[in-house]
Amino acid sequence: MPDTLRDASLGRLRQLSDEAKELRRALAISGEGEVIFKGSLNFEEDVVVTADGFGGALLEIVEGNHPVNYQQKGQRFYEDDACDIASRMVERANGETEDDGEIESIEEEIRGENRLTGPSGIVGQGLIISQ
Repeated sequence: MPDTLRDASLGRLRQLSDEAKELRRALAISGEGEVIFKGSLNFEEDVVVTADGFGGALLEIVEGNHPVNYQQKGQRFYEDDACDIASRMVERANGETEDDGEIESIEEEIRGENRLTGPSGIVGQGLIISQ
């Protein structure tokens, strides 16, 4: 690619990125990859919510030093209520609320969804395998 075409393409990419930032600010949604919630479930595990940049978010249960050195125990994508669910999980774990059967059930499902089987039949622990 000639330098002038590359420079023009990079300029357009910057312009589009700036426009996307403005739209996100106007819509009050976080940027892709932005951690929007993190809380402790117990001594070893945290719940982390990461924005997808389009209003949804990935809720993860992790063990270790997220985002540097950690193991994912479970994950689930939510369109709009990931932070609320994560907050309720932390409150339940810390005894700040009465036993919430709904949250307990959701947490069990998230942990259970962690074991994914890929096309080869290999079971992955904490992997995202396209379907």
